[in-house]
Formats: sequence, C-alpha cells, structure tokens
Amino acid sequence: VYNGYTNTEVFESKTYMSCISLSHNFKKGQLIKLGVSFSGNGSDFKYTESKEDIGYEYVAVDNLKNNAIRVTADYSKKFNAKSTLKIGGVTSFLNYDLLTATKIDGEDNIDVSEKGNGTMFQFYLQEKYRFSSKFMGVIGIHSTYFSINKDVSIEPRIGLEWNLFPKHSLSFGFGIHSRKMPLNQYFVSLDNGTSTPNTSLDLMRANHYILGYDWRIIKNGHL
Repeated sequence: VYNGYTNTEVFESKTYMSCISLSHNFKKGQLIKLGVSFSGNGSDFKYTESKEDIGYEYVAVDNLKNNAIRVTADYSKKFNAKSTLKIGGVTSFLNYDLLTATKIDGEDNIDVSEKGNGTMFQFYLQEKYRFSSKFMGVIGIHSTYFSINKDVSIEPRIGLEWNLFPKHSLSFGFGIHSRKMPLNQYFVSLDNGTSTPNTSLDLMRANHYILGYDWRIIKNGHL
C-alpha cells in the first residue's frame, strides 16, 4: 500500500521440451537424420492497482502460451574426398493463445487477443567442396515461409577457409538470416480490435559477415 493505493503484481512462467531423433548411415557416404520435437513456454502476468475511497481500479494482464511441434529431416551424401552435399528441411506447427489487456474502472482495453495455429517451413541446400588441400568452401541457400504473414525469405550463404600455414587458417563467411518476431507482436490490434496491421510485417532479416583467424597454439588448443 502506498499513498492509499494498493498494488499487487504476480508473474509465473514455465518452459518445457522433449524430442526424439534417428540417424542412419547408408553405404557410399550417405547419412539421413530424422527428428521430432515438442516445445513450449508460457507466462502469466497480472498487475492490480486500486484505491477504495475513490472507487479506482486498474488491472493489466499479459498471458502468453506458445507450443510447437517440429519435424526435421536432413540428408547428406559424400560423393568423394572433395564434394559433400547436404539437403534438409524443418516444418514447425505452432499453437498460440495470447492475451494482453488492461481494465480501468471496469472498461476493457484489449491490445492483443488471439488464439490459433500457424506453420513455418524451412528448407536448405548446401555444397561443401575442397578445391585443394589448403582451400575449402561451403555455398548454400536457405528459404523460409511463415504462414501468419505469408512471407517468403530466400537467403544465400557462403563460407570460405584457407589453410595459410600448417597451424594457421583464415576464414570468411556471409549469410542472410531471418526469423519471426514474438507471436504476440503480430496480433497487436487497433480500432477496438477491428484491425491487426502487424500481421503483414515481413520476417526480420539481418546480413551476417564473419571473419576468422585460427591459430593452433598447441596440439589441443586453438586461438
């Protein structure tokens, strides 16, 4: 209690995950990996502020529940000592229950109220090739489709490595990477819940540039 106002704040959260995977080696350098996982998280927040002598009450709630089932498949084939191909994909089935709202003196103001399902598909293809005993490269492409905003992202990626000396190597990488925002951000409502403009927002994207230098100082130690 402060200056006649009574404040109460309660927050609870939980996270959980389980998975199963299977891998199998075929003849002639072929490997397949399959996996299924289930994960989720949830949080419940409630803040109450009131003052009885003036009949004032303010309540804010923020409840988030997210579950996902992911199915992964990965296939790689080593053609020879120089060339290895990898191809794979991830399908995510999303389930969400989201509520962000306030109440002032009995009048509701709902910012987010959404319950439903979504799907994200990811596909990747990469080729690892050893041009010589000192120079190796990996080039690939990654694509993503998200059902909530109907956005498709095509992301090229490349990595190069030079063995300059027996204990020294130089590497460079570039890639475009995308990801979805927290689901509640897509369903922020306007005009008393009649409009959710954020559902058309694209996936967040970033360009990654990587430069590395590796020095094997001792047999089991790198800098």
